[in-house]
Amino acid sequence: MTVIDDACKAIDARNGVSAQKVLEAIAEVDLSLHQRQALIERLKAAGFSELLGSWLVILGFFTPLGALALTSTMAVAAYQHILTGGFNIYVLELVLLYLGGSLAILLIGPGRFSFDAGMAPLLLSGFGGAASADDSRLQPAAILTWTPEIAPG
Repeated sequence: MTVIDDACKAIDARNGVSAQKVLEAIAEVDLSLHQRQALIERLKAAGFSELLGSWLVILGFFTPLGALALTSTMAVAAYQHILTGGFNIYVLELVLLYLGGSLAILLIGPGRFSFDAGMAPLLLSGFGGAASADDSRLQPAAILTWTPEIAPG
């Protein structure tokens, strides 16, 4: 087993579905070897994006990227649930809750106390010229209360 397989097991365990059951279900479907391998790779990619995206959102580090990974994975999951089970609220409810939460984080962005909020002034200072050591934007209090400056226009 690889690390990604173990991650898929951990993700599937929270839903009460083991990775072995998923692989057995895939084996029962009449697919060619190439189609079966492509399906397994997509499942691994979805598990990896959920794992990486959730940690990025939790830590507030590259939050939009993590939220995009979660939103896209949950959108595909909701689409697949609708195709296979129709609008069954018992199956669809949790997926739509995750989709709504990740979409809200994607649209609102990281919070004030995230790594992203602390890095933004440092990254943006490179666009306005070299930052000096006495620049108020680089002070810890200024980083925690940073708001974007709107250029007069």
